Parts: sequence; structure tokens; C-alpha cells
Amino acid sequence: MEATKLDINHKFESLEKKIDQLLESNEKATNWDSEPLLLDVKDVKRITGLGTSTCYELFHQESFKSIVINGRFVITKENFRKWLNEQSEN
Repeated sequence: MEATKLDINHKFESLEKKIDQLLESNEKATNWDSEPLLLDVKDVKRITGLGTSTCYELFHQESFKSIVINGRFVITKENFRKWLNEQSEN
């Protein structure tokens, strides 16, 4: 009985590690092509590592070419990329 508990605990810990690795890999932007065409606040936050309020501030700036669709702020992937390139030039 004790060996079974140890085996189950080991499998559970292994599963937790795999879940943590998957979550970590999903939180980082690693491939531009896999990003959606329209990025929302959550996407920009994940890509840049900025906080939620800072991302909302960005979406309200005129230089950040975002639009509102059904009450949700979004920016096209291309406009975000252009904005990002402009920031690196400054």
C-alpha cells in the first residue's frame, strides 16, 4: 500500500512539473507567426511583460494604433510590430 502511495505521489509531482512547463511556455511569445492577427491587452501584456494598467495606457495612446471592437481594445499584429519597431528607434 505504501509503495502505491509513493508511486502516485511521484506521478502527481511529475504531472505538476509538466503542467508548469506548459504554462510557462504558453506565457512567452516565441514565434511571431503564431500570434493572432488581432492582439488584445492580454496578448500585449504577455508579449511585452508589461503590467495590465500599463498595457491599457498604451491602448489609449494615439501613437498606439488600436481600435475598439465590441468594447474590447485590439491592435493588429502589424500595427503592434510597427509601434514596437518605432520604440526601439527612439
